[in-house]
Amino acid sequence: MKKPNFNLSAGQNDASNVYKDEKLFEGLDNLLKWCCAHWDKVSGEGIDQPNVMTWRGVLTKIMNCPYDNNTRWNICAIKFKGTIYLAEYKTDEQHEQQASLPQWIKRTMYWGRKVENYLTSEKPGQPADGRQPINENS
Repeated sequence: MKKPNFNLSAGQNDASNVYKDEKLFEGLDNLLKWCCAHWDKVSGEGIDQPNVMTWRGVLTKIMNCPYDNNTRWNICAIKFKGTIYLAEYKTDEQHEQQASLPQWIKRTMYWGRKVENYLTSEKPGQPADGRQPINENS
């Protein structure tokens, strides 16, 4: 079995990285648009309909709950046609905390974005280009 050669720190300080403004609430709009455009790949013949759809960050918060009693969060759940969609609403205080996170935590957040870059490709069936800058708005 071939081992992947992923450098999750590659390009971390690249000026061409694009980060979204965390204060702008994205909600579920883009997730729902993607699902509608690709529903045959998400749920179709031989594919069970997903029980839950959400963003990676929401899952991280939920999974950290047993280990973190100090983090507050607001998550909205909407059930539509049998699938539960989850979105997080951040308070001003949470936005301030996010901005003042230590560098080592920001680095791990970058790694998560980099994994997404490695696992997605501009052309289906083609390998992803790990040298691409991070673009949180795409």
